[in-house]
Amino acid sequence: MWYPFHKLDRRQRGQRFLLWVLIHTAVMVTIGRANQRLVTEAAPAHIVSLELAGTLEKARAVLASWDREQQLFAVFGIGADYLYIFIYGILLAAGAAWGAAVFKQGFLSTLGIWLSRAMIFAGLADAVENYAMLQLFWGQQSQGWVSLAYNCASLKFLLVIAAIVYSLLTTLAAFTWRKRQGT
Repeated sequence: MWYPFHKLDRRQRGQRFLLWVLIHTAVMVTIGRANQRLVTEAAPAHIVSLELAGTLEKARAVLASWDREQQLFAVFGIGADYLYIFIYGILLAAGAAWGAAVFKQGFLSTLGIWLSRAMIFAGLADAVENYAMLQLFWGQQSQGWVSLAYNCASLKFLLVIAAIVYSLLTTLAAFTWRKRQGT
């Protein structure tokens, strides 16, 4: 049965996961610092405020709160997010695949396989969300684009948060079981 990293053994999956944690952390810190430029009263959560605006009125308020330089920065950030999709997607797919090996069988193993595959859908949802937000910047301001961005962002966050929680539980389980086994 195919899923990301399925041909690697448990140890290799754990190593890939830890490698991608380091890469992701470095990129996340950089993005987090950069996104601080986009924090305004109407956009307290920077670009995420636009992703989750939900209504055309709120989206317009976020866009209006950014000056021309901030808007250009936001568009550049959305473009860069297309690359970031691969980083977090690989990280979380690796974590979920590692969990499938750590838990070996049963519900938690199956959940790891499912979440590993789900990161493909999270990435696709993120890509569509980005496209919808770009339409807002390019003058196609309609409730349809706002709703599409909101729905895709909501799906992405749901899948990503589930994979993060699962990966953290996997890490806890792997190191707890290792200590019990004396290895």
